[in-house]
Amino acid sequence: MAARRLGVIDTTFRSLVHLRPPRLATMGHLVPILELMDGVGFRAIDALGDMTFGHALQTLQESPWERLRGLAAHVTHTPLQMTLRGRCLLGFRPYGDDVIDEFVKQAADCGIRSFLVYDPLNDLRNLEPVTRAVKKTGGRLAVGLVYSGFSGPKLRETAILAGSLADLGGDSLCLKTASALGFRTAESLVSAMRKAAKIPVEVDLDNAGGLAALAAVTCVRAGAEVVYASAAPSWLDPNGLAATLVLGGLVDGGLTIEPQLEPLGQVTDFFATLSSAEHASAHATPFTPRRVDWTELWEISGAVVDQVAERLGSQAAEQRLPEVLHEILKVRFELGEPALVPPLAQIVATQAVLNVLYGRRWQVVSDEMMGYLRGSYGEAPMPIAPEVRGLIRDTEESEGFRAELTLEDVRDDAPELAKSIEHLLLHALAPDATMAFLSRRRLAREIELSARPVEEAATGEGAEEWGDIGPERIRELVSLLETSGVDELTVESKGTKVSLRKSGGGSSEAAAPEPTVPGDAAVAAIANSPALTPVVASMVGTFYASPTPGTPPYVVAAQRVKTGDVLCILEAMKLMNEVVSDLTGRVAAVLVEDGAGVEYGQPLFLIDTGAE
Repeated sequence: MAARRLGVIDTTFRSLVHLRPPRLATMGHLVPILELMDGVGFRAIDALGDMTFGHALQTLQESPWERLRGLAAHVTHTPLQMTLRGRCLLGFRPYGDDVIDEFVKQAADCGIRSFLVYDPLNDLRNLEPVTRAVKKTGGRLAVGLVYSGFSGPKLRETAILAGSLADLGGDSLCLKTASALGFRTAESLVSAMRKAAKIPVEVDLDNAGGLAALAAVTCVRAGAEVVYASAAPSWLDPNGLAATLVLGGLVDGGLTIEPQLEPLGQVTDFFATLSSAEHASAHATPFTPRRVDWTELWEISGAVVDQVAERLGSQAAEQRLPEVLHEILKVRFELGEPALVPPLAQIVATQAVLNVLYGRRWQVVSDEMMGYLRGSYGEAPMPIAPEVRGLIRDTEESEGFRAELTLEDVRDDAPELAKSIEHLLLHALAPDATMAFLSRRRLAREIELSARPVEEAATGEGAEEWGDIGPERIRELVSLLETSGVDELTVESKGTKVSLRKSGGGSSEAAAPEPTVPGDAAVAAIANSPALTPVVASMVGTFYASPTPGTPPYVVAAQRVKTGDVLCILEAMKLMNEVVSDLTGRVAAVLVEDGAGVEYGQPLFLIDTGAE
C-alpha cells in the first residue's frame, strides 16, 4: 500500500454556494488564493460544483463563462473540472444534443480540461451524447456510477453496470453517492468496479450521516485511486468531505498522497478566514432535524436536508422538516427509487414539500416531476407506482415541460440573443436570471462607462430609450445601483426626476452594509425624499398585486397603509404568500408590475413613513 499514490480532486468551489454574504464567492475575493490552490498538487479543481448558472448570474452578478475564464487565467497547472448531470448539464431539465455539444465546447473554450459526467438514473442513453461531446474536446472524461443506497443495485448488477459505463470510453470510473455508504458496501462496490471496468476508480461521496471520511478511507484501501474532497473548513460545508480529515487518516495509515499538506492547510485557513466560524454560525440554517428516523439521515444527503429546511423556513413551516424528510423517502419509493442526486434530488424534495404543505399527496405536481413520469429524464430503476403514473393520463399533450430543450427553442424564446452562443447557453440554463443579468450589464455600461454625467446621458440622445421612468425602470435602477461601484445616481426624463443613493454612500466598502442579493439595499433617498423605506421580497417568486385576476389591487400609489395590511402576494412553489406591511405610511411607489418575477431582496414598494 505504501507504493500507491492517492490523487485528490478539489471540490472547494462546491462549498462556495453556502458563503454568506454571497459576494464573498466572487472572483475578486478568490483571486488571492488561486495561485496557492494551483500549487497544492490536486489532480483537478472542480470549477463550479453545485453552483448553478442562475446562482452565478443572480447572486454573484457574474457570467459563469467569464468566471471560468478568470479561474483558468490564474490556475495554470491544475486542470479545471466540471461536473455534468447527464443531459441536464448544470440545470434541472434535459437538453437536446445541439445544446449539449455547444455547452461542452464552450466550457472547454473557457478553460475546462476535465469532466465528470453522471446520470441520476445511470441511463446510458443520457450519458452517450454528453460523453461523446466531451471526447470531441480532447478533455479528460470520468464517467459516474450513481449508487442510490440500500435499494440500489446489488454487486452483480453494479459490476455489469460498471462495465457498460466503462465502454463509454472514459479515462476513469467514479463512484458517486448521495447517501451514506457503509464500510462493507464501500469496499465491495469499489472492488467490483475495479474488476469490471479495468480503468482507475474514483470516489465522490456525500457526507450523509457524517460517514464520508471513514467510507473514503475504506474505498481507498479497496483500490480507489482518486478521492473528491474539499479544502474548505467543515463549518462552511458540513455536507462535503473535508480534505484535511480524510488525508490525515490516510497518511497515518502509511499511504502516499499527491497533495502537499502544508499549502493545503493554508488554503483551508484562507477559506476559514473568509467564512469565519462566528459568521458561519450566524448564517447557518437553524432548522436541525431532531425527530427523524436514522434511515432518513442515512439515505438523504445533507445538502438536500439543508435545501428543504431553508425552503420550509421561507414558508414559516420549519417545524415540519421531519415530516418532509419522511415524505421524501415515500415519494422516492413511489417514483421507482431513483438516486437522490441533482437534479432528481431537488425534484423529489419539491414534491415532498408540496405534498406536506398542501395536506393532500400529489395534489400539485411540478412540470419537472411530470417530465420524470413521462420518461424525459430516463427510465426509472424500478416500476413507478400505478397511482402516481396515472397522473400523466390526461396531460400527455401538456406544454408545460418539453422533453428536450434545443437551441432552436432558445432562439425562439430569446431571438435578441441569437448572435451570441454564450448568451444563448446562459438563457437555456437560467432564462430569467440571464435576461435580468444582461439588462443590468447594459445599464451599467450606459451609466458607468459613459463619459457624460448620468443626468446628461438620460436627457441626451439616449433619452428616447428610457421613455417614461415607470416602476420597471426604477426597479432596474435600484438593482443596478446596488451591484455597481456608483454610490449615488440621478436620472431625469420627460419631467420625472429620480435620485438614488446607497446607504452609507461615500464611505468605505467595509463600512457599508453587505447586500446579499441584487436589490437588497437600503434605499435612503428616491425622488429627493429621505423618508421612503423599501419593502423587499422575502423569497424568489411571482408578484401579484391583487388576490385574484381581475380584482382591484391590494394597494396603489398614494394609498395609506398601516402595519399588518396586505400589500401583495408572492407565489412560490405554487403557494400564495401574503406580503404584509411592517410600516405605517403612504405608498409612494409600486416598483413591480403585476405578474412579474422577483428576486429575493428585491424592492417591491416604497413606503413614505413621513406622510401625514
